[in-house]
Amino acid sequence: EDFPNNYDELEFPEEVSSLFETTRRLEAELLDHKLANAKLSSELDEANSKVNLTNEMHHASMMDLLRGLFEAIEWRNHRAIRNVNQMLEVVQLVAQELGMEEMEDFRVIQLGLLLHDVGMLNIPERILHKPGEIDSSEQDLMMKHTVVGEKKALSITGSAMISDIVRHHHEKEDGSGYPDQLRDVEISIRAKIVAVTDDFFSLTEPRPWRPAFSTSESLEMMRSQVGTRYNERVFGAFERVIRAYIT
Repeated sequence: EDFPNNYDELEFPEEVSSLFETTRRLEAELLDHKLANAKLSSELDEANSKVNLTNEMHHASMMDLLRGLFEAIEWRNHRAIRNVNQMLEVVQLVAQELGMEEMEDFRVIQLGLLLHDVGMLNIPERILHKPGEIDSSEQDLMMKHTVVGEKKALSITGSAMISDIVRHHHEKEDGSGYPDQLRDVEISIRAKIVAVTDDFFSLTEPRPWRPAFSTSESLEMMRSQVGTRYNERVFGAFERVIRAYIT
């Protein structure tokens, strides 16, 4: 007897034929499901790409805006402007030296740097540019710029981590800073990175009352305050970056 040329010519019991039909139907449904999922995945990838692009554009616009604000504050405070792009690069390099890897961490620290003195906009220029030393009441007002700045930074960015940097960039390792007298691990690594960078670039820029210090002089002065003003690990990372990056 000739054997049928294909399975379609075979005769099976009704329950087996029904099972085959069910299997074929389920395979077709599975294929449709896979195709639908592939299309959905592609659409999600495209949507995520658009969201990421939008986020990148938003961040770039924010950075440009805050660079301008930073430079305006610098000029108002000191009648001089530090190299903001260099400072932004240094804080990221220090963060990487300390083991940070996430782009979001770098962005938070960079935005914290740009906004760290935003509260100084509330300080009258007569105090900022007063000849000689300011009195105790003026000093108290100056010290409030961190608290005022925290609120402004939170309003601008909506980020508690960024506003934390602004509030605490004048805290010291031994607890003698302001406004909250935090010490050691109570101060975020982000705020410590901004503080050490801010101080270094202030020392290496001339001021109306003094010339600029050299890189070596600035690092030596700062190193003498490790353990009191600066965290040893953060300063060590900062010094390595500066010696590789600037010297």
